[in-house]
Amino acid sequence: GLHATAVYPVSTATEFHDAIEREHGYRVKGLGPKQTAESVARAIADVIEHPRAEVYPYRRSRLLAVANTLWPAGTD
Repeated sequence: GLHATAVYPVSTATEFHDAIEREHGYRVKGLGPKQTAESVARAIADVIEHPRAEVYPYRRSRLLAVANTLWPAGTD
């Protein structure tokens, strides 16, 4: 059987910010919580072994999804 999963990472620490600085000459920062690329990869590897519809590698971001269901205007 096939399964589909939506992965919802938050700002992930990668070489992306360094590449922007190198290519365009200015430094950018993501706002909010950060996670490692390894934590996202672990979450994806886990969902391959244990399929489910949604994965939140940064677990607290799941609360935002619940809040958005209960109070969409407030979370926007």
